[in-house]
Amino acid sequence: MSLLINPKRVQSAGFNLAVSEFGEDAEFVIRIDAHAEYPGDYCQVLVEEAERTGAASVVVAMKTMGIGWFQRAVAAAQNSRLGNGGAAHRLARTDGAWTDHGHHALMRIDALKRAGATTSPFLPMKTQNSTFACGSWIQDLADGRTSIGYYPRSSAGSLFRQYANWGTGRAKTVLKHHTRLSLASSCPSPSCR
Repeated sequence: MSLLINPKRVQSAGFNLAVSEFGEDAEFVIRIDAHAEYPGDYCQVLVEEAERTGAASVVVAMKTMGIGWFQRAVAAAQNSRLGNGGAAHRLARTDGAWTDHGHHALMRIDALKRAGATTSPFLPMKTQNSTFACGSWIQDLADGRTSIGYYPRSSAGSLFRQYANWGTGRAKTVLKHHTRLSLASSCPSPSCR
């Protein structure tokens, strides 16, 4: 195990740093966030799914959970169709469908580089994922074989900052790829394909 110092202190910069440091000797990168829970066979299932389908990215279903009253309220909103726009990965779809967006769990490093996602200057990781989705459009929803539990920010201020950064990054992604916004999709426009 290696610990990398990320002076930019944002997830996408840390991700890019890891890919540049270790990507030459690896086929896949698997994203694991500190504010989530993962099953023991998570990495194994992702690699098996990538090899089975040949997908550029394997995404997984995620259910938002909370500990305190604020987190539980945010979780309830994010788990609702109104709160998530009907996104397949938020509704824990289990049909193994190909999708345009989800919680990026495994990504092929060569596909990331081709899509330019590892050089993205945008701040939030979700925006970098959207850039990758627009560049690849080849994602498998892990056939329902694995999923994660996600814990949202635990205060109104930190949640506001997260969404403000995400909104800024999404606006840049929309301008870069000339797409339209959708409730459930990160890259709905055919021009992305």
